[in-house]
Amino acid sequence: MIIRQIKKSHWEQVCNQIVANGKNKPMSLQIDLSINCNGIPYIMRVQLEQKQRLVALQVVMVDQDGGTCRLIKNNALLSALLDKKSDHIHGLHLL
Repeated sequence: MIIRQIKKSHWEQVCNQIVANGKNKPMSLQIDLSINCNGIPYIMRVQLEQKQRLVALQVVMVDQDGGTCRLIKNNALLSALLDKKSDHIHGLHLL
């Protein structure tokens, strides 16, 4: 799990963009965001928390055949993928 603090002045904009670009199940607080890194598809499950915190709960790598997924357990890779996704969400301003 990786936590990023978002600037208070940008929190609403960040929330709106994550909700608009992500997928979530009814009655769930988690949002799935798609990431493509070097041609490899990943799905990052995030949650928006109090005090302007964005929590990356887990990342799975989707195998090229699309049928299987592998959980990423390396926090350094999880952090790097969150930062990459942050760069792609226009207006995501970390403290």
